[in-house]
Amino acid sequence: MSRQGLTEIPEEVFEMKQLRVLKLYGNQIDSISPRIAELQNLEKLYIGKNKLTYFPPEIGELKNLKLLSAQYNDIKYLTAAIGKLENLEDLILNQNQLNTIPVEIGKLKNLKSLQLNFNMLTYLP
Repeated sequence: MSRQGLTEIPEEVFEMKQLRVLKLYGNQIDSISPRIAELQNLEKLYIGKNKLTYFPPEIGELKNLKLLSAQYNDIKYLTAAIGKLENLEDLILNQNQLNTIPVEIGKLKNLKSLQLNFNMLTYLP
């Protein structure tokens, strides 16, 4: 579903309960529906080069997520719910508008790679 000119995640995606990889790179998506929490088997979410400014708290319900790539967006802050992603190994947030990271990032015990290049960070917990 990359580079399709999408402005939102199609509703049909949320019916795909066994979905493990979702690639939405290079669209015009400006928000993620709270229904993202329904994708309990999701392991990899690629949503870079869109128009996101934040993640909904429901992102924290994706307990099987191992990779979250959201680079080249306009994300200004991360929800504290990011700390609930207990299986997250790779968090890629290069080229956003982040100026801080929530302290809950410390709860990501399986995190192996955290990429924050080209943000506006003034504080790290």
